[in-house]
Amino acid sequence: MDVFEPLRRKRPRWGCVGLAVLVVPCLAASVGMCAATIPQTEAMPREAAMESFDAEAAHALERGFVLAIERDFDHVDDDDTDGVELELGGDECLAALAVTWGHQYGSRLAVWQGSTVVSEHRDPDGRVLHTQHCGAGSPQTLRVVVELAGGDLWNREGQTGGHTHLAIYRAPAAAVGGVAGLDRGRIPDAVLAARPEVMDAADAARPAGRPLAEPLTIGAFRARLIPEDASTYRALYRGAQNGARQAQNPRVTPLPASVPPAWRPGAHHTQESLRHAHAPGESVDESHPAIRNGDDGWVRVLAVVDAGRLGVRCADVQLVRMRYGFAAQAERVAAEGTASRRLAHRGNVSTDRLCAADGVVVYTAPLEDRAPYTLRLFEAS
Repeated sequence: MDVFEPLRRKRPRWGCVGLAVLVVPCLAASVGMCAATIPQTEAMPREAAMESFDAEAAHALERGFVLAIERDFDHVDDDDTDGVELELGGDECLAALAVTWGHQYGSRLAVWQGSTVVSEHRDPDGRVLHTQHCGAGSPQTLRVVVELAGGDLWNREGQTGGHTHLAIYRAPAAAVGGVAGLDRGRIPDAVLAARPEVMDAADAARPAGRPLAEPLTIGAFRARLIPEDASTYRALYRGAQNGARQAQNPRVTPLPASVPPAWRPGAHHTQESLRHAHAPGESVDESHPAIRNGDDGWVRVLAVVDAGRLGVRCADVQLVRMRYGFAAQAERVAAEGTASRRLAHRGNVSTDRLCAADGVVVYTAPLEDRAPYTLRLFEAS
């Protein structure tokens, strides 16, 4: 094989190669000279940074937090991270504060439990980072970590180092009002959904009647059907169809076998089998969100319930939005109608009463609401 054959067939322009050999080093030298002429930045002094820190620390002290840990860190580049570990009681809350000075600044302050961030403050407006967190009923091993940014773009000597002051304040949860009283940082949505407080409003307004089934989770854009059969699926399907003739495949989460047997009649208890039973001749490759069109446009479907087949004369309904601290937004509409009614709500729980004469009812939420919900049904007195 002649390895030089490509060059013989299509010779490079040697003049261009020679020019590149000359230009590239010159360009590199020019960039270096240019960087050398850029003035060096002044380091943020500790005194100015700590003045801002002390003002934010005063807010934590006013809220009832007490200083528990202080640490100072020195680092040479922004790949470093600063952090401390601690044990937090189940009935305790913490406030973590950090400030960085020198040629760097803090970009994120996060409270980690294992591999999960349970609270964080990102991209502060100023130099100070402040986030808060409360225990969830049992002791937690936590790590509070400061992530850094800044430093000199050209990595020039003396222009990359920085210093961080990190402080942890603690308080009894009752003193600061628990999770509802936290006013700094952000708790990720998934963490909020898993916290025990997310059911506080629902439990405070829990109906006196017996539960008709275990609580049923409702995932984003996946509907529940009660009973789970052709009639409720038809209502879901037609709502998504909105008078058109296109084939539909709205997402359904099947009921668990533990619900009353009358809620799972027949043999069709998967999304595909329900769709096939309703429209056996259709072929649909992909599923789509459980949605329907109403008077004000498209909405998300949470559940389709045939009130006459619940097995009781009337039922009390709770739809719990699994985002602690955010209002529930559920509405109700007749399966054959479009005019909806906003349900009464308290905090993150919407409530309703269904009676047999109500027929098939669809519960919805705004299309932009992707939070998980929990459906609880009780026999009404």
